[in-house]
Amino acid sequence: TFRESDATTNPNNDFNYFTAEDYLDTRGSGINLKAGMIFKPVEQLRIGISAHTPTLYDLSDVYSTTITTDLEGYQGNGVLTQSSQDLLGQSGEFAYQFVNPWRFTAGIAYVLREVQDVTNQKGFLTADVELVNYGRGKFSDPDDLSGGFFDELNGVVRNQYRNVINVRVGGELKFNTIMVRGGFGYFGNPYTDPDLDGVRMNISGGLGWRNKGKFIDLTYVHQIVNDGFYPYRLNDNFFAPVNMGGALGTVMLTVGFKY
Repeated sequence: TFRESDATTNPNNDFNYFTAEDYLDTRGSGINLKAGMIFKPVEQLRIGISAHTPTLYDLSDVYSTTITTDLEGYQGNGVLTQSSQDLLGQSGEFAYQFVNPWRFTAGIAYVLREVQDVTNQKGFLTADVELVNYGRGKFSDPDDLSGGFFDELNGVVRNQYRNVINVRVGGELKFNTIMVRGGFGYFGNPYTDPDLDGVRMNISGGLGWRNKGKFIDLTYVHQIVNDGFYPYRLNDNFFAPVNMGGALGTVMLTVGFKY
């Protein structure tokens, strides 16, 4: 939901507010391949590289838009509401494919007190760097119903997104069957527009338990999010992006058994 209101509080300038509500439900599935190598120059050290192929997604969208305006009696009209469902008789639906970019990662890990008996290992420290070119994402229409729309859209993607470097660091300390973990992730700004800031950061911590093939992991991830978008663009007047900031907390519990 996006809303703009009259900041002047003037009841006679033919504008009080407008609200635009966009609804979008996207569902689908995808497939990709991941491959990598690990090199161990000394017993305690691991150096790795990996590549993730683009993921091929089959997706379907269900969407609608509703606009409400209060024009303070302009031409005799007060509050008006119009929905795309009023015009189409139903929500819009569309099926398409999307291929996301390649991902290349290099990482290093140091194991504390490396020995053959893993019960004597005390933990590890790890870091990796990931390169992604978000401008290489590509949409396509398997039924060729878009009339060239996706060609134009892919051009916009190439112009508005760029290479980013993502960095993740973390570590774990082991106390017999109990593990304590912490991590930090920095995800770079993917936008070429200097007025948009899309940096994200993840801060995580957790506990783990391992014993005779059974394990339980509990993790909390605190995500700090910056993002921005243009709700509309004007050809003959000033317009600006909406910059958003916020935080999201996620709790994850994993239970497993090894045979």
